[in-house]
Order: sequence, then structure tokens, then C-alpha cells
Amino acid sequence: RIGSNMLVDQCLAITSLEDGGLGKPTGIVDTNCDPTIVCKQAAEYAKALCQAHLGRAPTYVIEAYSANDPGTQTREHPKFSYIPTYLRYIMVELLKNAFKASVENIRCEEELSQKPIRILVCSDEYHCAIRVSDQAGGIPFHVGKRIWSYMYGAA
Repeated sequence: RIGSNMLVDQCLAITSLEDGGLGKPTGIVDTNCDPTIVCKQAAEYAKALCQAHLGRAPTYVIEAYSANDPGTQTREHPKFSYIPTYLRYIMVELLKNAFKASVENIRCEEELSQKPIRILVCSDEYHCAIRVSDQAGGIPFHVGKRIWSYMYGAA
């Protein structure tokens, strides 16, 4: 479904205004996509969902690093060509799982506040990598291959 939606969105975005489209030369691709901002939006949304459905939510921390300035957090966020809508969708799904697991496995509010979800964004001129980590104990071995099922996790 996502693939079909992406193709339709791209087609409408690159179609000229005269023909009823949006007339964007790159379509839905943002050649200057800021993954740090997308991750922040996704984290805020996942946090609000967690708060609404589970009554509490962990904090989160976003760190951004660039190969141009190794070893220190970058003030200028890394950017790359990507489709922000789909990056946000992916990040929300990952973060929902991390937020839910943290709330379910960390009982004490003080401990929950001391174990934030960590989002790490790293890039160089050719690549961008995003890592999400929590301290909720990991995926149990007995889950096995069910982890890849659509209905497993926060679904």
C-alpha cells in the first residue's frame, strides 16, 4: 500500500499545474530533507500517542553529528534527499515501539525520566543514518520470527 501511495503522490506532485498537479520538479522528494527535524516531529507525535493511550511517556533525546565536524554535535542539521512524509512514518512506527516498551518495562516514574529514548542522526556527504535506542530490555528471544509480523508490537 505504501508503495502504491508513493507512486500516486509522486505522479501528482510532478504533474504540471495546468494538468491538475502540484508542478514540483522533484515531486515528493525533498532534496534538502532535515532528518533531525523529521525525527523531532515523529518523537513528539509518538510521545503524545503514548501519553494518550498509556497515561505516561518517556522523554527523548535527539543528537545530530556530521562527518564534517567529527566528535561534536553539529549545530547545522545534516540534510539529504529523501521523502519526509515516509521518513516520518517510519520513525513514528519505530518510536511508538520504543515508547511503549519503555513505559511497559520501566515502572518507576523517576527511572523512566532517567532512561530517555535516544535518537542519533549521523551523516556525511553521501549517507545518513538514524539510530533509535531505548533501555526497555530488548526483544525477548521467545518472540522469534513474530517480530516481523504486521500485528506484532504497537499495531
